[in-house]
Amino acid sequence: LARAVGDNGDDQRAVELYEEAFSLKDPESLEDRVDMGRSYNNYASALTGVGRYAGADSAFARAEMYWQDSIEENHSYFGALYSNWALCKSELDRNDEAEVLHRKALAIKRHLKHNKVQIGVSLINLGNLIVDQGRPEEGLPLLTEALAINRDAFGNAHYYTAAAVINVGTAELALGRFDEAEAHYREGEEIFREIFGPEHAAVAIAHTRLGQAAHQRGDLVRAERILREAVAIHRPLLPSAKARFADTLFELGEVLLKQGKTGPAEAHLLEALAIFDETKGPDSSWSLETRARLAALSP
Repeated sequence: LARAVGDNGDDQRAVELYEEAFSLKDPESLEDRVDMGRSYNNYASALTGVGRYAGADSAFARAEMYWQDSIEENHSYFGALYSNWALCKSELDRNDEAEVLHRKALAIKRHLKHNKVQIGVSLINLGNLIVDQGRPEEGLPLLTEALAINRDAFGNAHYYTAAAVINVGTAELALGRFDEAEAHYREGEEIFREIFGPEHAAVAIAHTRLGQAAHQRGDLVRAERILREAVAIHRPLLPSAKARFADTLFELGEVLLKQGKTGPAEAHLLEALAIFDETKGPDSSWSLETRARLAALSP
């Protein structure tokens, strides 16, 4: 029931149901230890859904503990666990640990060979992290491989393909390949529009990527226009992808600052900070960086 509730988007209720379920299980039973690990893995995922990343980190560790003495080390459960746990570690700014876990997940999935789509998921997660860590030349081949897997599995007009296209664009942008990056961002956004229509968070996020490309290219006027469009698409959809909305606000604030539009920039940065504090925590790198921008505005 908790899993079904979580799949329907009610992570808070799922958390409550998982906690109730734990009181009904026998931790000494081998069968229950496998199931307990599954429950803690799913519980941790629900905790990440409500932004309780520290609690999720502990729950993932509990899942690993239950499985280490009850299933083989290359079991598919570990592949899923390490993938989810790595994403949680990134939210806690523990990216070195996240990379180790992503690599473990990818190694297990490659060993099992039976699900190329899951291999693609780990390639995307690892590739994105590596790009974010400033190593786009290392991340791009992983993301390109993932895109090929998704195109083969799902065709061109699919959410997973669009996401993979955008990820490749981000690696290219980090390498200074502006034309290639923008082409991939436009392709990804067009697929999202075809699937979801024009008013969807995925469309807004893809549009933000286009704004980031214009920003990095130095076209501040165009970047401002695109980012304002992204905000206008996304705002009515809140709280969907709330942290990503804050990314858009931050990017727009940066663009406005560079144009000397201090007042509007401050307003957008303050709104972004409130969301980062809520979703990431006040000590997160996102919150600290936003506070630094705001502090620079003070006389």
